[in-house]
Amino acid sequence: TRKGLIDLNLFGDETEPHESYYSIIRAAPQLYRLLPEDVLASATILSNLGFNASLLISTNPTIITYLPDDITYGFQFLSTMMGNPSPAFLAQLCDANPALLLQGIDGGLQERSVERALGAAGSAAYDANKKVAVDSACLEALEGVIRVVV
Repeated sequence: TRKGLIDLNLFGDETEPHESYYSIIRAAPQLYRLLPEDVLASATILSNLGFNASLLISTNPTIITYLPDDITYGFQFLSTMMGNPSPAFLAQLCDANPALLLQGIDGGLQERSVERALGAAGSAAYDANKKVAVDSACLEALEGVIRVVV
């Protein structure tokens, strides 16, 4: 992970980038348990979205503990909540206030969590209604058979 972050030039012109890396690890120890390719993909997506990734990561290292998909969705969520400003403008705002991007990511995670819960609840309600309809149809058929027999 360290070499990959250094190769992405996330520590600027530092002559000793290892010190910055260890300060990131102290702030976000969960990086030890994450797959290096996921961490590097998250750092790369920050750059691809137009952020100053070095600034965001040094200000709030936990940003690279999120999955790339969560970062992308969080950026889209934040854009929607702010009235769809240009991506470049939104990236500048987040560079100036890194907590803003984290709020967008957290908001996006919450939105998708609710969406999954509602989807599961909707499926459960559909299945329950279908069972009631089948039971009702069976009951009507059984009543018809009973009337014929009696």
